[in-house]
Amino acid sequence: MRDDISTQSKKEYSLHLTVQSGELIRSGIKSKPQISLACDISAMPGVNCTLIFSVFEQDLGPIGSISFDKDRPTAYAEIKVSSVIFAELRDLLKTSPPRPALIFLITSRFENNMYGDISIENTGKSLTIFDVKWRYPIL
Repeated sequence: MRDDISTQSKKEYSLHLTVQSGELIRSGIKSKPQISLACDISAMPGVNCTLIFSVFEQDLGPIGSISFDKDRPTAYAEIKVSSVIFAELRDLLKTSPPRPALIFLITSRFENNMYGDISIENTGKSLTIFDVKWRYPIL
């Protein structure tokens, strides 16, 4: 989706999310629609994540960020995508997939603990999002 830098030190850091539900949101008549997805983060059992996609035309730099709540097992991400990508995602979500869709967030560097799990939940930390990928089942 982007041709700019999506790796840090030649290693790609990726969060794997499983979509549980989705909503189209409009906060008011003059506001632009957003897509809200409720997800589970596979490398962080028990951590729920809300992704908010909104339209923003840009060519360079990060497309968003994900923040981890210090007091609860939750994360919140805001992701800005082009109108073309937003429309594609909205159209995909109009049909119910036969199994949960997957989203991969390409992020800034994060640490793994000795068990290979990501150790940033409950820290209040934030990661930069450079790109987003998805797999949406059709059969």
